[in-house]
Formats: sequence, C-alpha cells, structure tokens
Amino acid sequence: LGAFLAGAIFSSTQINHKLETMIAPIRDVFTAVFFVSIGMLIDPKIIGHNIGLILILSIVVFFGQLISAGLGFFLSGQKGVVAFRAALPKSQIGEFSFVIAALAQSLGLDNGYLMAITVGIALFTIIFVNLLSAKEEAVIDRFSRLIPKSLKSWGELYQNILASVQTHISGNR
Repeated sequence: LGAFLAGAIFSSTQINHKLETMIAPIRDVFTAVFFVSIGMLIDPKIIGHNIGLILILSIVVFFGQLISAGLGFFLSGQKGVVAFRAALPKSQIGEFSFVIAALAQSLGLDNGYLMAITVGIALFTIIFVNLLSAKEEAVIDRFSRLIPKSLKSWGELYQNILASVQTHISGNR
C-alpha cells in the first residue's frame, strides 16, 4: 500500500521521469522473478494433456474480452474501428489470473491443473493478440465485412445520437 501511495504521489511531480528511469531495473527484476515463479508452478504435461480445453477456453477468453471491451469503448462514444483497435490488446488474459490460480494452489484448492490451464490460456491469447496486431488493417477489414449491415446501421445511428447530444450539451455552456 505504501509503494502504491508513493507512486500515486510522485506520478504527478516533476521528478516522475527521473524516478521511472531509476526504478526501471528493479521493476524488471521483479517482473522476471514473478513470471519465473509462475512458470515453476506448472507441469508442462498438464498443458499437453489439456490442450483442447486450453484452446477452447483461449478462444472464449479472446472473443469474450474483445467483444466486451470493444462494446464498452463503442458505447462510450468511440468509432467502431477505434473501439476495435483499443479492445484488441485487452483481449488476453492478465497477470491477476496467475495470482488467483497460485492462491488456489497454495490453499490446497487446486493440484496444479488450474495454474497450468491458466498459463496455457495466457500463452495462446498473447500469441493470438500479437499475431492479429501485426496484421491489424487486414483484421479490421475482415471483421468489418463480417458485421451485418443492420448492426452497422444501428451503430451509425447510435454514433449520430451521441454526436447530437454532445453538440447540444456543448452548445448550452
């Protein structure tokens, strides 16, 4: 909590950039230790035996997060392409899932399967997101062709309503 509060306080000061460069080596060491310790908790055989489940869950995680984040960005007023570009990097599993799986393992609620499956899902979603990000324009073009015209019409109507509301609100100031 103290480190968080110190970071929050110093982030708005003029010495922020100097502190970032000073702390970067320590941050990198702890990041490496975190991921190595997580890697040591898994059994690669479990990943191999559950590859089908991991692939299915990776697809569910990827599309679930892509759709929910993209929808959130879109509903907040971003154009469809901008919402997709912003949602794509968020479509992978986060480090917090490792912490939850490690906690379950340390409490005796898991015998290693959850951690191995979590690492497998993280691996596949990270690879998938990076592959799609490298070909972002082609992916956007492909997804835009897959979206039904009626859904595009609703999206344009929503964007027009938002624009008129923003114009009305800014005109009243």
